[in-house]
Amino acid sequence: MVGVGSVRKRARGDRPWTVSVALPGSILSNAQSEILRTYVAGSVARTLAIFEVDEVVIFDDSVEEKYSDDTLELLLKYLETPQYLRRHLFPMEARLRNVGLLNPLDAPHHLREREYLRWREGVVVEQGFKRAGQGSSSWNSFRANGEKGHRNLRESHFADVGWREPVHFGEKKEPIGTRVTIDFGSCPNRPIKEGKLAGRDEPRRSGGLYWGYRVRRAGKLSTVFENCPFESGYDFVVGTSERGRSVEDANLSVGPFHHLLVVFGGVKGIEHAAMVDDVLVERGIGKDISTEEIFDEYVNTCPTQGSRTIRTEEAIPISLTALRPCLVLADSAAEDDPGKKRPATRLL
Repeated sequence: MVGVGSVRKRARGDRPWTVSVALPGSILSNAQSEILRTYVAGSVARTLAIFEVDEVVIFDDSVEEKYSDDTLELLLKYLETPQYLRRHLFPMEARLRNVGLLNPLDAPHHLREREYLRWREGVVVEQGFKRAGQGSSSWNSFRANGEKGHRNLRESHFADVGWREPVHFGEKKEPIGTRVTIDFGSCPNRPIKEGKLAGRDEPRRSGGLYWGYRVRRAGKLSTVFENCPFESGYDFVVGTSERGRSVEDANLSVGPFHHLLVVFGGVKGIEHAAMVDDVLVERGIGKDISTEEIFDEYVNTCPTQGSRTIRTEEAIPISLTALRPCLVLADSAAEDDPGKKRPATRLL
C-alpha cells in the first residue's frame, strides 16, 4: 500500500502540507479485554503511519461532561515514539503490558543503532549518560531522578539518540527528559558527537520524510477545530459518515488544502458526537442545521458495505484509501493556489 505523500516525494524533496485525523477515544470501549484494547490502538497507529498522517486528535463523544480515559492517547504516543526512547519517556504501567504483542510502526524516524539519516529523534539527558544496557548505573540513575519529579528541573545540552554516547546539540540547554529532533547537517555514516536542534517538522518540510504523528487531546467535537496547532487552521475538513455523499460521486472534490483534517465518528457516528457537544447544540445542530454543515465535504467512503456497522479502526484505512486520489490531486491544486483559504461554514 502506498502512503499519502509518496507521490510528492518522488517529485521533489519537501512536503509542506499535512494530513490530520480526528477520532473519539471511546473506540476502545467496545474491546472486551485489555489485550484487545491494545490491539485496536496498535491497528490505528499502524494505519496512521502507513498513510503518513501527521496529527491525530482524540476527542470526547461521551454524554458525560468530561471523558477521563486517556488509554488511546497513551498507547498512540507510546507506539509513535522510537523504541530507544521509550524507557526515557514512559514509566512502565499496566496499560502498556501488552504492547510487546503489537507490530512495530517501522516509520523512518524509528532508526536502529546502525541506521543513519540527517535527522534523529532524541531525549535530553545529563552529560556523561551512557547507553550500556538495562542494568547500567547511568540509566537507572536517570530514571530514578525522573520518578522523583526532578526531571524537568535540570537542563542539559546533550541528547540520547540511540547511540552509546549522547550527542551535544549546542549551547542552548533544554530540560532533561524533553524529546527533541537533532539535525546533523548531512547524513552521517557513523555515530557522531555534534548536532543541532531542529523543529519536529523539519524532516518533513525539508526532506519529505514522514516523521511520525503528533497526538493531541481535545474536548468535545467543536474543540477539535478551535485548538488547531497550525496558525492558518485546517483549511479543508472532511467528515466521514454512512449518511454522507458517496466517495464514488464524480462531483466529489477534496481541496485544495495545506492542512487537511479527516474526522471519524465512534460506534454511534459523528452525528452523535455533534449532538452531545453543547457548543454545537447552542449553534443549532440537530434543529435547523445538520451535522454535515460542519464540514467542507461529508463523505461515505464505503457506500456498498456488507456489514451493518464499520468499526472506526476499519473506517480509517478504508477512508484514507478511498480519499487518496483526491488528496494527491488536491495537493497539486494547493501549489497552484497557495493563497486558497478554507470556505466559511455556518458553525465553525
